[in-house]
Amino acid sequence: MVGTGCDQLLGLSPISPPLDTTVDATPSICEEQATGNAPPFLCADFDEVDPSYDSNGMHFQLGTPTGPATFERRAPADSPPNALWIATGGGQYYNEVKGPSSQGTRLLATFDLEVSAFDQTSGVLFLQLNGALGNAASVVLAFETGGAHIQAHCEPVDCDNSHPVFDVLPTGWIHGQLSLDTTTSLATIHVDPNLDAEVPLTSKPFMGTPTVRFGAIDVGSGSTTPVLGIDSLLVQLE
Repeated sequence: MVGTGCDQLLGLSPISPPLDTTVDATPSICEEQATGNAPPFLCADFDEVDPSYDSNGMHFQLGTPTGPATFERRAPADSPPNALWIATGGGQYYNEVKGPSSQGTRLLATFDLEVSAFDQTSGVLFLQLNGALGNAASVVLAFETGGAHIQAHCEPVDCDNSHPVFDVLPTGWIHGQLSLDTTTSLATIHVDPNLDAEVPLTSKPFMGTPTVRFGAIDVGSGSTTPVLGIDSLLVQLE
C-alpha cells in the first residue's frame, strides 16, 4: 500500500544551469503516468524545460553539484530532444528521494540510461526499503570498466550478494527494470531484450519506507572520467 503523505527531496539545493529550451511534443513518461493514474513515487523525464523530477505528485528541481561534478540537460537522448548528462570529473553527483510517509514491500524502477565512460566502479541507481524495526534491504546497479553488476545489502543480517549484469561496458542506451522485493526476498534486474539477473535477500517479508538515489553514486577513488546519461526514470512503490 502506498501512502499519500508529502515525500521530500533531502539534502540538495536547486540550481538553474543553461538549458536547451527545445520542447518535445511527445508526452513525457511523467505526463503519461499523470493521465488517469495515481502519481508514481518518482518520475523524471529530462525533456522538460527545467532539470527536475516529480515525487508523489510534487515537483522538485535537481540538486546542485558539488566539487568537480557537473550536469547538463542536452542531446543526445534516447527519446529526443534531451537527457540528463552527468560528468563526475572524479566526484560524485546524485539526487536522493525519501518517502517517510509511504509504505510498501516492493520498489520497481524502469530506467533508460547510457554510460559513455567509466574508469572506476560507480553506482548509478540505488533502491532501499527501510522497516520500522531497524530492518532494511537495498540494491544498487553499478558500472565499472569491466561491465556492470547488481549488489544487495540487508540489515540487520547483511546479505551482501552480487551478480554480474554485463561482462563488458555496454554501448548505447540501456532499457531495463531494477526491482527490490521484500515479499519474494529478491532483488532482480531485467535489461531489454532478454537479459535477467537476481540476487537473494536475507530479510524476511516486511513493509518499509522508500529511499531512491540516481546519478553517480559512490564513485571510486581516483576516478576521472565517468559520464552518465539518464533519459528517463520511473520508480513505483507497491
